[in-house]
Amino acid sequence: MLHARLADLVLATHLVFVVLQRLRAVAGQAGYEGGFIERYASQLLYPADWETVHLWLGICLVLLNLLIYGVWFRQVRARRRAG
Repeated sequence: MLHARLADLVLATHLVFVVLQRLRAVAGQAGYEGGFIERYASQLLYPADWETVHLWLGICLVLLNLLIYGVWFRQVRARRRAG
């Protein structure tokens, strides 16, 4: 479901980009350099500040790992106390 919504969002963004390009051409203005991928998707896939993204992803991964092991440890302790 989420995947379909994201695909619709990308498609809508792409269509808006194409329409804007066409309207600029009709008005005699220069369009954007490159295409949709270079203009929008590249910025999402390859952000300029990549080290900061890696740092935050690493922190989120460690926190998720601590959460999972914390839940697991509490369940093991509860089982040992119960039986």
